This record gives sequence, C-alpha cells and structure tokens, in this order.
Amino acid sequence: MKRDGCPMRKKRGKDGKCYPFMKSEAAFIEYHKTGYIEDSAYKRTEQDMSYCSLKRHPVLYKKIMLNGEIIELRKTGEKLSYVKTDAEGEIMRDSAGTALNLSDDEIRAKGLKEHDTGIVAFNQQGVCVGHANDEFGATGVFVLKPYQKKGLGLMLLQEYRSQYPIERRLGQMTFAGEQLARSWYRSMEPGNRIILKPKDKVQNLFGIKKKYDTKTHEFIE
Repeated sequence: MKRDGCPMRKKRGKDGKCYPFMKSEAAFIEYHKTGYIEDSAYKRTEQDMSYCSLKRHPVLYKKIMLNGEIIELRKTGEKLSYVKTDAEGEIMRDSAGTALNLSDDEIRAKGLKEHDTGIVAFNQQGVCVGHANDEFGATGVFVLKPYQKKGLGLMLLQEYRSQYPIERRLGQMTFAGEQLARSWYRSMEPGNRIILKPKDKVQNLFGIKKKYDTKTHEFIE
C-alpha cells in the first residue's frame, strides 16, 4: 500500500523524497535514539571549552538574539577530506602505499560535506557557550549551564541538523539529550513530524521584534 506515491509508513517530504513518518513522539525517539550515554560523559567538555575559541572559528554563520544578548554562531570553515575506498570498502593507495583521498569533484558527486559542519555559539564577551557537531556519526549538542533552558540548545540542534538529510539518525543520547530531541520533535509541524517549520526570522523564537539582515549579520530596529 502506498500513500502519496510513498511506501507504507513513509511520507513525502517537502523536498519530494520519501521519509519515515513519525506519527508520535515515542516513534520519533525510537527511530533517532540508538543508545544511551551517561550525562557524566560531558563533564570533561564542561570543564574545558578552550578548544572552541573565536580564533579557531573565524566564519560567522549567523547571529541570534537570546534574552536580549546577541549570540554569534560560528564555524571553522575547515575543508574536509575523505579517504578513497574501492568497491569492497578497502582503502585505495598509491604506489608508495599512501592512502588516497577523494577529489573535490568526487566529494560533491557522493553528496559528502565539503567543509566542517560544526556550529559553535559565542556570547558577547567572545566566550564559547555551546556547540553542535558530529560525534563519531552521532549529533552532539552541548550548552554551558548558564545558557541552558533558554532555547540555545534547540537552536543549535535545528541549525546543525538543517545541513543533513532528515532521515539521518541523532544517535546515542544522554537523558538531557533525549529531552532536547523531544523538544526538536515538538518544534516541527504538527501532522508532519519529519520537516522543520520554516523559520525566516530566527530571533522570533525568543520574542524579539528586531529584524535580522542575513547579509550583514546585524539586527535592525
């Protein structure tokens, strides 16, 4: 049986492709959660955020207004490289035994990301207060305690995941991570829990009436 040309239990997304239809929050979590991680796994991250400095993240991705404070979302801009493999999945090497990397054209042909997709949030003092990135194939989101429960974690998750196919699973979750995933689900359109709501004015998530210029990254009265 098919609905809208898609197999049963799937629904056509706005991009025209068929995706698993998450008709309930429980089904959404069951699909995206591949395991459990103790909250203590992020204790070291909280103690040392020095690796996510402004110097290492020179590319301004977006600015958001969070409770009256401007938060900058930044990226490293680093180019990614991928090892080339053959049909059997074996690493291909040159005559000297050095592993070969995919060319830029091959990367694009395979639909792989050309640049680092990680997003880091900085406050007005230039201090890293949160980030969203790839953690061995899983989606990892972390926010410092003073900025938790203010919407920053959800914003980071939404922005980070907008770079990937919707069917890509989140991966293993801490208890807090599962709650964030549930918030993400609830932020999606009712009746179509696979496609994010269009949010043309990001700052509206926080009740801010200022307009945002996506070219200059400035808020306008």
